[in-house]
Amino acid sequence: MPTHKDNQMTRPIVVRTEPLTREAFAEFGHVIEAGGAGGASANQGTATRFNFLAPLVNLRARRDTSNSFNEFPTDRLRDPPARENVCVFKVRPRSMPFQVKLLERHKYSTQLFCPMGADPTFRYLVIVSKAIPYSPQHNTTFYPPDPHSIRAFIATANQAISYHPGTWHHPLISLGSANSSASGAEALQDFLCIVFERRVNQALDDEDTEEIFFVEPGMEDDDGILVYSDEKEEKGVLLLEMAKL
Repeated sequence: MPTHKDNQMTRPIVVRTEPLTREAFAEFGHVIEAGGAGGASANQGTATRFNFLAPLVNLRARRDTSNSFNEFPTDRLRDPPARENVCVFKVRPRSMPFQVKLLERHKYSTQLFCPMGADPTFRYLVIVSKAIPYSPQHNTTFYPPDPHSIRAFIATANQAISYHPGTWHHPLISLGSANSSASGAEALQDFLCIVFERRVNQALDDEDTEEIFFVEPGMEDDDGILVYSDEKEEKGVLLLEMAKL
């Protein structure tokens, strides 16, 4: 798929993680979890059901004037329409601090992720960014992410997420489980994903997914966007770097 390189970033950018809550994440999508008000008794009183926690949006199925990005799909993006793709990702754990080398977005679809069978101590990292606002001077329909607006959330095993259409985000990042010493295939975490895609029927190469790179693929860059879990971790990394000098 086509990619874009961002050469306008002021470096370095340091991002510290924060807990994932519905209120903090509302600008970027929905947090899907049980709890709070609105639960209703179900299954003859043996369960509590929480309804309508997040919409599933397909902007390539019909005319939809709710697209806030002013990128209305034309008829060639609806014929054939995008289909719901219920798929599973197997994700290997990553370590902190984490370097953000790229972001992606799906202009015409929500994207939902839910960890499957995770240990209660399992955590995953959700990185999102606002888009640079539209400007008539740009004369473009491509609104890249604003690296200075990046936020990083720590999600728990009982939280699923759904991105709004057009939300810039990082691909899945598993942080593993505190109680696990597994390695290799045993350390992989399964995620259920629901997204509307056309894939082989795309009229545009990037209509399913757009990517932008802050670091060229295959290259290393120590002064990019770095995500730390807290200030103590950030200082520890800086001390290690100074010791190498």
